[in-house]
Amino acid sequence: MSASAVRWLACLCLGWLMTPAHAQAESLWQSAPFAAYWFQGQAEVSRYKLEQHRYGEMRTGHAVLVFVTEDFLPKKQVKADSANRAQTGAIPVLKLNHLRKFVTGIYDYANMTSVFTPLNVQRHPQTLKTTTSIQEWCGQTWLQANWRGQEYQVQGHSYFEREADEVYPLPKAVFEDELLNRIRLGQIQEGPVQLIVAGQDARMLHQAWRVQPAQITLQRQAKQTVLTVRYLQSARKLVVVYESAFPHGILSVTVTAGEQLLSRLTRTEVVRSAYWGQNRNADEALRDKLQLPKL
Repeated sequence: MSASAVRWLACLCLGWLMTPAHAQAESLWQSAPFAAYWFQGQAEVSRYKLEQHRYGEMRTGHAVLVFVTEDFLPKKQVKADSANRAQTGAIPVLKLNHLRKFVTGIYDYANMTSVFTPLNVQRHPQTLKTTTSIQEWCGQTWLQANWRGQEYQVQGHSYFEREADEVYPLPKAVFEDELLNRIRLGQIQEGPVQLIVAGQDARMLHQAWRVQPAQITLQRQAKQTVLTVRYLQSARKLVVVYESAFPHGILSVTVTAGEQLLSRLTRTEVVRSAYWGQNRNADEALRDKLQLPKL
């Protein structure tokens, strides 16, 4: 099989057809600008104003998107402890931690989604793992998908009876949650795609994951690009506005269902930080820069 055929098949697995205009995106992660931004031992941490629909009303809160590259073990599907890739078989991934916090009346929500997307789309076309947890005063819920070579294996746990303990397969598709990683990696294509709804919405709306047909369109401008995802079998629509130039920072994320706004993230602050080492009491001052409350 030719190299061009391999590339075509890799992109078809993601639901997008390779076009000449996007051929260079495959090697973006090997470029000098990518290394200068993502391989210097720092994460990108962005704070967003959050508007979240819940229980028939709009709520306000904040969201944090943390993007960072790390070594990932494809079989164990966890972060590698050792830096020796040859010994461990680890591969580089872009990890997104997507956190949301908002209040509903007397009690609050703390949601988190993690997505692990390989940098090399030719060798590893599928996102390898995604997890979502919802914590609120009534209880906790969990949703996880792991790529097992031919399909995803999904596990779900919840304090709700009808979704208490679930295990089921999902065919090859693209997670809505991974689209932000694909934007950062320059791997977004226009056209039809088989999508799986965002984990936080699936859990809060009590909807089992299923693969749904959707259409991706892009409106490119000099400074900003607008990605629109329209689901073909529902009124759900996702709109992501991001910086056209590398590193393609995420400016806003809006999800609607018909005329109803489900959620909107609007970026207010962004920093680059090795946050995992900034865990002393004195480092709490760094939260001021991100306009995050001191809990």
